[in-house]
Amino acid sequence: MPCPDLRKVVDRDLTALHASENLGDLEICRPVEHEDLFSAFGVARAEKGSRKVCVPETVHRTSSGRSARTQRFDSTRGFPGEGPPRGRGRRAKSAPPRPQRRGIDLRVTALGAESTASRRTRLVADLEAWLADQGLPTLGALVEAVPVLDNVLKDYGQFMYSNDYAQGDFVETLNAVRARYEQTYRQLRGAWSLVTAWQLLEPGRNHAPVPPVLARALTALFLIWGWVEMAALVCLGFEAALRPGDLLFLTRRDLRFSTESGRLDRCVFVILRHSKTSKMKGARWQHVRLDSVFVIALLWGVFGNRAPDAPLFSFVGSATQRARRLTVLFHAGLAALGVPSGDKHGYVLSGLRAGGITAFFQHTQDMMLTRWRGRWDSLRTLEHYIRELPMAEQYARIPAAVRDKLARLSTLLPALVRGAELNVLPPR
Repeated sequence: MPCPDLRKVVDRDLTALHASENLGDLEICRPVEHEDLFSAFGVARAEKGSRKVCVPETVHRTSSGRSARTQRFDSTRGFPGEGPPRGRGRRAKSAPPRPQRRGIDLRVTALGAESTASRRTRLVADLEAWLADQGLPTLGALVEAVPVLDNVLKDYGQFMYSNDYAQGDFVETLNAVRARYEQTYRQLRGAWSLVTAWQLLEPGRNHAPVPPVLARALTALFLIWGWVEMAALVCLGFEAALRPGDLLFLTRRDLRFSTESGRLDRCVFVILRHSKTSKMKGARWQHVRLDSVFVIALLWGVFGNRAPDAPLFSFVGSATQRARRLTVLFHAGLAALGVPSGDKHGYVLSGLRAGGITAFFQHTQDMMLTRWRGRWDSLRTLEHYIRELPMAEQYARIPAAVRDKLARLSTLLPALVRGAELNVLPPR
């Protein structure tokens, strides 16, 4: 994916940290005037012999163009000028008339569950258009003779491959046909063999697992910037091996500390109501138990006082907008540290799950316990996620100077947590 525009990140997403303070030998300061925006994110840019972390200052402008540098971030509306439009009465001026809302299920829309159905509808329409161009019968007529339909879908797959369509579109087209016409279940073997051949020629890429040092360094950097919410989300995503979608839809109610679960020991349960696998198979509600005292204190300090229905990621917007915002913030941290980002040659938000589960296996050396932690039905799926060698190889590609910076920054994490007063455990 293209690199995020760091100018927009600076303008809209950085939280001001106006007061300079010392945490051990770490000096937090404001950046000087600069032309290179990457230098503003420098984590070790300073005079020789000193260790300074330059914290970006918030530069945000409202819709009127005036600077809002000194105004606080509102967790429900965002920065000044953002958030839902204001209007008189109970509905904002931009709200659609009530008749247009009929038939819209907000509970489904908020989860983005309709995207698969809409995508399949579009792909089936494309298939029907191709059939018409080729002078072939409609899809409904071809279903009457499944072997003929299988051969036609093979030709359509070749057409998509030759015209640079995405492999996933052909797979989803077959899934759409199978879902619409149940009699084709396990009957389109020729078309699925074409998928196998396509995958051999163009194998997919696995996301690079985020190593523990990078996860700690990102958490420390976000604390320095004042992004305590992002720091807690990165820590939670890595420790609990969560998917990005899990982080988006978790609420305060989904964090159950010891006092809220009737337990006497120190732990926190992360309840996953909207996990990807719960929609298709497995338990309807899944959970992860975390026992790390450090993680428990950080989560309690950031989210402990929030309302039960308040989301952990407080950005307001549609599911797509919230996912994009979370990704941009994560990539901004990687860019600041000089770490590559992206699916092909860098790290992405999905790498927190693979990195967290790989680190958990390295620590426990227990496949069954790791399988339970990752919430998988089979060990075969787990084997795709435990990637010790790829994690080491990807990290080795990072320049030595950057790796040294990550290691030094990760060691400062406990001091930063104490400085932010996020090391207090919840009451028993």
